Amino acid sequence: MTTDHVAGDSRSDRERRSGTRQGRRNDPDRRDRIIDACLDVIAEYGVAGASHRKIADAASVPLGSMTYHFSGMDELLYEAFTRFATTVSERFDRRMAAATDPASAQAAVVAIILDDVFGDLRDLVLTHELYTLAAREPAYRDITAAWMARSRAALERHFDPETARLLDALIEGLTIHRSLDVETHDPGEVVRAVQRVCLPDRAVMFTDFTLEPEEPSVPSWRRTALAEEWEKLLAATATAPRPGVPVIVAIDGRCAAGKTTLAAELAALTPGTAIVSSDDLAWHEPLFGWAELLRENVLEPASQGRPVSFTPPAWVKHDRTGTIEVPAGTQVLIVEGAGAADAVGADLIDAVIWVQADRTEATRRGIERDLASGVNGNREQTQAFWSTWYGAERAHLAADRPWERAKLIVAGTPPAGLQPGLALVADGPLSASPGLAGHAS
Repeated sequence: MTTDHVAGDSRSDRERRSGTRQGRRNDPDRRDRIIDACLDVIAEYGVAGASHRKIADAASVPLGSMTYHFSGMDELLYEAFTRFATTVSERFDRRMAAATDPASAQAAVVAIILDDVFGDLRDLVLTHELYTLAAREPAYRDITAAWMARSRAALERHFDPETARLLDALIEGLTIHRSLDVETHDPGEVVRAVQRVCLPDRAVMFTDFTLEPEEPSVPSWRRTALAEEWEKLLAATATAPRPGVPVIVAIDGRCAAGKTTLAAELAALTPGTAIVSSDDLAWHEPLFGWAELLRENVLEPASQGRPVSFTPPAWVKHDRTGTIEVPAGTQVLIVEGAGAADAVGADLIDAVIWVQADRTEATRRGIERDLASGVNGNREQTQAFWSTWYGAERAHLAADRPWERAKLIVAGTPPAGLQPGLALVADGPLSASPGLAGHAS
C-alpha cells in the first residue's frame, strides 16, 4: 500500500476528484456514495478485504467510477477514514457542547462511551481498522492525531488539560475492550470509571497554610468529592442501630475557617439534618465558657433521641426571642463553630471534623464579613474585637486540641479554582510529629 494520493495533482486528477465532468452532473452524489460505501465494506470485510469491485457494488456504481473519482485505493481509504473521524468528532463535540456544568459534562462522557462507543459495533470496527492502518502508515496518523486533538479540545471546555487527556485515554481504552470483550458490560462500571478520573482521590501537595505552632499541618491533601467523604463519615459512625437518635457531628475550626459554609453544604446532602451554631450558645456568654450549656441542653437530649427546644439564659437576660431547636426525627445533628467539639461533650459526639485554614486568610475574610454585617462596628472596632477574640480562641484550641479527635480534616481555605462539589481533605486525627508542624509566623 502506498500513500502517494497527495501527489500528481494534474488537471484531470482535480476534475476527477471534484466531479466536474458530465458524469458528475448526472450523478452528483456518486463520489460521496463511494466514500460511504467504502466505510461499509471496511466494516464488513476490513481494510485487507476491501476492493474496488466490492465498494463499487456496495455503492451501486460502475466499476469504472472508482478510478474516475479516485487515483487509487489509498486516496479512497484516506478520504473515507477522514470522513469517519470527522463524523465521530462532530458527534463527540455536540455532546460536550451541550453540557452546562461539571455533572452534565461527566454525564456527556458517559453517554459517549455507552451510546456512541458501546452502542455502535460498526464504528468500533472502523475505529480499530483506522488505528491498525495508522500504526503502519504515517499518513494516516494525521487523521488520528487530528481526531484526538478535536476530542481533547471538546473535553477541555469542561475539564483541565490533564483530566481531559485521561478521559480521552479512558474512552480509547474502553473502545478496545468493548471490541474484544465477550462479556456484557455493566454501565455502572463506566459511570464509576469516569467519576474516578474526574474526581480522583489523589494527593495534592499543599503546605503553605500559616498555622499556629501548636496546630499540626496536613502535609498532603486529597482532592475528592465532598459528598463521598460525608457518606463515608456517616457510614463509619453507624456501628450499632440507634433508632430515633441522630448522628452527632461537630465541625470545629478557627473563626472564619469555613465551618458554617461546610455545615450548610453537608446538611444539603442529607435530608433530616439539623444545624446548631455555637454562636447562638456563645451569645453574651464568656468566650469559650458555654461548653456545659451545649452538653446539657443540646448534646444530651439529642443523644437520647429527645427533641431539643432550648432558650439560652443570655437570650432571656438580653431579651432575645426564639429558641434553639432540634426536631424529633432528626437524622443528623451538626454542631458547628469554634469550640463545637469541646472535650466537655466529646463522649456524646459521634464524629469531629476539623476545618484547617490559613490563619491570615481566615482573619482577613472574617474581618471583612463582620464589617459587611456591621456586627462589631467600624473597622477599628472590628479589628479590636478580633484581637481579643483571637487571643481567647488560640488559648482554648491550644488546650482543647480538637484536631486530635477529628476523623476528617477539611481545608477551609483551599486554592482557587477548586471545582464545585470537590474538597481538599485528609484523614484525622492530626497529631504533632516530626515534619508536621505548621508554618508559623
